[in-house]
Amino acid sequence: MVLGEAVAGVLLTAAAGPGWHIAACRLGIDGHSPTGPAPDGSVIATVIRSALADAGLHAADIGLLKPHAGGLDATAAAEAHALTAVFGSTQPRQLDFKAALGHTLGASGLAELGLLLATLDHPPSTARHALFNLIGFGGSIAALVLSRDRSHPTTAPGDEGTATETARITLELDSAELTHRARTALGAPVRRAGTLAELCLAGVDACLDATATEQGLARSTAVLFASRSGPRAAFHRVLEDLCLRNEDPMPFDFLATQAMLAALPLKHCLPELEAACYLPLTGDTELQWLRMTTLARAWLASGRHDRVLLGMVEPGQDKHHCEWRSLSAAAPSERPPSESRSQPRPWRR
Repeated sequence: MVLGEAVAGVLLTAAAGPGWHIAACRLGIDGHSPTGPAPDGSVIATVIRSALADAGLHAADIGLLKPHAGGLDATAAAEAHALTAVFGSTQPRQLDFKAALGHTLGASGLAELGLLLATLDHPPSTARHALFNLIGFGGSIAALVLSRDRSHPTTAPGDEGTATETARITLELDSAELTHRARTALGAPVRRAGTLAELCLAGVDACLDATATEQGLARSTAVLFASRSGPRAAFHRVLEDLCLRNEDPMPFDFLATQAMLAALPLKHCLPELEAACYLPLTGDTELQWLRMTTLARAWLASGRHDRVLLGMVEPGQDKHHCEWRSLSAAAPSERPPSESRSQPRPWRR
């Protein structure tokens, strides 16, 4: 893998007009490894199929594919298996940017999206639909479908539907209490996990306990969490090790604090988890709650997920704080039960 540098920005608008539009976007979480997806590419394939279904398209409708193609053999093999599972032997034309640009890590999504849009328009492409794949650390997977028209249904701004808040949990724990709660939630020691991961495990587990009566009803769950910790704080610690203490930073310590890795253990104890998103907290917490709640309501209204767990997590020196809320698309009595979650959680001991 060769690293690159990039700065990119995209202006999104709800106004209709000519050109390319976001027809669908699906996120997924693969709990196989902190650094790569499952070798068979099954989760990648599921995310792609879900994005195509949201866009009302078939695999044969995709005229151009931008694969992740990050330069890692294991990830490339997993993505190849996924593309074969979705498209078969006849795959769409592929366009890869990392070979020329390098892997720009957190900037790669927007940077490559901008390049893809420029490529589609100059000269104009004959493709009407394009697929954009991303595979990141912590098992995060994204599939974006771009279309030239808006034949797919959309949710109008302000029409996010109704959602029921089924739980609100606040935890303040010292390090020993937090580790114990995280281990209880996972049913095993949390190995090489940062405090963010333990706070996510403890908070989600508390939400599930508070909503035990609806455990068999959620077929698809998403997690949204925000924190002032994460990559920025981890980078500062690395600089302190290098500049102030003259120490060599441990690479895995930096990796373990990456925000998306906090969601990785959740996949093992929350089988219906289909998406996990981290939002950096840089301003007012109430405004962040509003942003996350609005996004959660839109997901629930679209039928993408049955339940969304929202969290605000803050690691500290002596005490660690987190607040979690659970939103459901409808009251439990209004939704049919799911056989896969009708039994108590097997990992609880």
